[in-house]
Amino acid sequence: LIVGAGDTADGLLRSLTRDAGTEFNPVCAVAVVASRVGMRLHGVAVVATIEKIADVIAEYQIRRVLVAMDDP
Repeated sequence: LIVGAGDTADGLLRSLTRDAGTEFNPVCAVAVVASRVGMRLHGVAVVATIEKIADVIAEYQIRRVLVAMDDP
């Protein structure tokens, strides 16, 4: 799970998709800003806002969370 759907998350996902040997397989992302829900970043769906993170973790059986939030 990626927390964030802005430029930082975009850069992280770009790096993860380039590194074939990475142990991380991003399943989905949650956003701080509701307007980003429904978009995709490098094929990874933004499925909810951060307020629903517990539900997302349970639904997608997330084992690792990577925080990639932009500074305000």
